[in-house]
Amino acid sequence: MSNITTTTTTPSTTKLELRTAYGPVFRDVLNTPPRDCTAEEIPVIDLTPLYSGSLEERKGLAKKIRAAAVNTGFFYIKHHGIEEEKIANAKKQLLA
Repeated sequence: MSNITTTTTTPSTTKLELRTAYGPVFRDVLNTPPRDCTAEEIPVIDLTPLYSGSLEERKGLAKKIRAAAVNTGFFYIKHHGIEEEKIANAKKQLLA
């Protein structure tokens, strides 16, 4: 009978100070090299409830946006109401 031993090491972190309007905020940041994120890691938020007459639906949307902004720092949005032509024109200007 053989024993298998596995060892895991916890990556080291650095304390990062962020200066905000409310004073400094500190975050622990991994010292590992950056990697590309996966599609599952980027929140996709549907803005349809923004146009709802229900206050509870709009509050739910606000909670999702806040969670994405705080936890991830960015997010994709869908059903925002911006015409595809305007998006294409903005992209063309960006790439010009």
